[in-house]
Amino acid sequence: MYSKSVIVASESCFWLDLACRKLISNGSVLPSEPKTFDLITLLVEERHRVVSREELNARVWNGERVCRAALTQCIWCARQLLGDSAKESRFIVTQHRLGYRFIGRVDEQLQPGGGRLFLLTSASDAFLGATDYLRVG
Repeated sequence: MYSKSVIVASESCFWLDLACRKLISNGSVLPSEPKTFDLITLLVEERHRVVSREELNARVWNGERVCRAALTQCIWCARQLLGDSAKESRFIVTQHRLGYRFIGRVDEQLQPGGGRLFLLTSASDAFLGATDYLRVG
């Protein structure tokens, strides 16, 4: 589990723990709003395709009508948590007029009890394989 491993290959590594609903970087839990966590989770799970604004609205806000600015703000918060930006995307890229896509490297690990844990690495570090990380512990 992530609490017993230390990733030292890059500062652009995050653990996304779905069971505990936590985003972890350098051993610290990053504070995130529930909708921001849900948005990151959805983009990671659907990383092989562009997710439209309409689908984000339907799945993150359960179809509740929200203004465009609320979604834009949530995307901005997700990028901030991941140290990302719209201009130099390393995790979340905007596909203009289509939606958003997670472009970072994702390594999924199943946990005892069926929980899912994702190791997220920035697109700029994507050349590193999962075995290239030094784990201590």
